[in-house]
Amino acid sequence: MDVLSKKLDKGVVTQRFGLHPHCIAPMITHLSFADDILIFFDGGEDSLNGILSILDDFRIASGLGINLNKTTLFLDGGDIQGVQLLASRMGISHGALPVRYLGVPLTACKMKRQDYQPLLDRILGRFNGWTVKHLSFAGRLQLIQSVIYSTITFWASIFILSNQCLDEIERLCSAFLWKGAPNSARGAKVSWDSVCTPKQCGGLGLKRLSLWNQVLGLKLIWMIFAAGGSLWVSWVLLAVFGVTIGLVWALYWILQDEAEDDVYLWKIGDGSASNMFSTAKTWDFLHPPGPTVDCSGDETRQHLFFDCSYAAEVWHYFSDKAHVSPPTLFEDGVRWLKNPCRDKNTAWILRLAYQASMYYIWKERNSRLHSSSSKPSSALILEIKSILRCHLDPLSRAQKIVLPEPSLLVTWFGVFQ
Repeated sequence: MDVLSKKLDKGVVTQRFGLHPHCIAPMITHLSFADDILIFFDGGEDSLNGILSILDDFRIASGLGINLNKTTLFLDGGDIQGVQLLASRMGISHGALPVRYLGVPLTACKMKRQDYQPLLDRILGRFNGWTVKHLSFAGRLQLIQSVIYSTITFWASIFILSNQCLDEIERLCSAFLWKGAPNSARGAKVSWDSVCTPKQCGGLGLKRLSLWNQVLGLKLIWMIFAAGGSLWVSWVLLAVFGVTIGLVWALYWILQDEAEDDVYLWKIGDGSASNMFSTAKTWDFLHPPGPTVDCSGDETRQHLFFDCSYAAEVWHYFSDKAHVSPPTLFEDGVRWLKNPCRDKNTAWILRLAYQASMYYIWKERNSRLHSSSSKPSSALILEIKSILRCHLDPLSRAQKIVLPEPSLLVTWFGVFQ
């Protein structure tokens, strides 16, 4: 293939065929991968004859020739009938964009549904093949992370996919994760936003695809500045941004004695600058884990409900009101609740406060993780007091009181309110 590349480049120099108008600087005669080759030319019949003659010379020299049945001519200009006649005279077929190349569509306009439908079909085919295997929840999650997300990343690193496409893929992933089949996610126990949070924050470590697509797009922008030796970067600078390559080199030779080349580095937050782009580090910086109830420690049962300062303020409010000192360990606290104090009404209220506090602390933790909303401990205490008062009212009415013994509600207002 290197010999064929040299022959095509030489063919332009010797004017055996003309270059495509957008492939003059940098000079791009072709792109090849394995046994596939794309050749760019000016669309003229003489140029097409010159290309076919070069390919025939290569066949005679190497024994490797093109298959005319698999060769397609793509020409623009609106004269469809003339292009079809030209293709038939050369013995090749006439094609039209979009067309798939290396598994992705080549198109001259914004992607439409039919362009990314092969991606949806491939993912759906994977899910349908796995459905009959009766995989566990952990197995389905692993397949989504390793296989499905790898396929999506290949496309998302090339294109900015539409939200409609990404939403459809996430719907399929959610249905397969919860139901084992890509039909419907109805009845899912947790929202997809919660699933797509880091594991240390209570999620499953997946990524929202629209945000992941943006991070991969940043890598393309980084390459435009840093990957100076890339053919794609050189073409984008000229064809898209209009930067003249000759002008750039002229300025370089003028200024080379006065200044060194610019060096672009990628710096994330307070970290050290690097000449390499890291999608993982960029993702972590742009999408940090959500807040926890208390960030200073591991999220264990003991830490979440007893050791963290937020929960401690809730416990101290009720224990200080009742003038008791409960133990700080979970197991000891459960035993202590059997007889927290001598007064029966106060002991009953402390048990209710214990249950309500654990419920609302856990609810606050989930709100901070999954909704990015929080409230101060004083607001949480008011909420717990309100629900306790509502529960104590019917209990007081049903309570058999022997005067002058106070009711539960009277004890509440006298001790805790």
